[in-house]
Amino acid sequence: APAAAPAPLADGAPSRLELAEGSELDLDGDARFNVSACVATEAERPWRIVAVNRKWTAMTGFTPADAVGRTSSILQGPATCQKALDTLHRACAAGEPMRMRLINYDARGHPFVNTLQVFPVRCAGSVRRWISFSIRDELPVPAAAHPRVAGAPRPGAPTLAETAAAAAAMAERQRSLLTALSGVAQLQHAALTQQRAARLG
Repeated sequence: APAAAPAPLADGAPSRLELAEGSELDLDGDARFNVSACVATEAERPWRIVAVNRKWTAMTGFTPADAVGRTSSILQGPATCQKALDTLHRACAAGEPMRMRLINYDARGHPFVNTLQVFPVRCAGSVRRWISFSIRDELPVPAAAHPRVAGAPRPGAPTLAETAAAAAAMAERQRSLLTALSGVAQLQHAALTQQRAARLG
């Protein structure tokens, strides 16, 4: 299948992130957003990219100059699941977080499995930005065999061992991301607790 079906948010992942009035996102300097490859977009359709962190650039090969002002379509290609994208867009339009996997493409045109955790960032109760945390897993089929790469041969079927190894690596990377996102939730809780204490003081 070209992409895994969308999945609900994993247990323990933060579903709400806050941004102080008048502030802007710092994807590299803010510990909440630097747990993995991360991209921030506008709050409304077409969700143009407003910031990326260094880990996202390393993962995709797209620099901030390449990405800012464009949409996530720069990562899409023939094997990107349109149904998964439609589900993601509906969730964003409703202000709901989402977790899913889909096939994306890096700046060289090489496909990879992108595991996304997408969250609204709110300010004074309204969605101000969308944040997407990503981890990359390689496909068992060589990238050069994919039709987006010019002159590529027709892809062959992966062996059972290759598929099993790729699935195991993906599961481990997902566990690592969920652990990091749990830390994000703890930081967010601590920050909100400090804010409440400051107001009461």
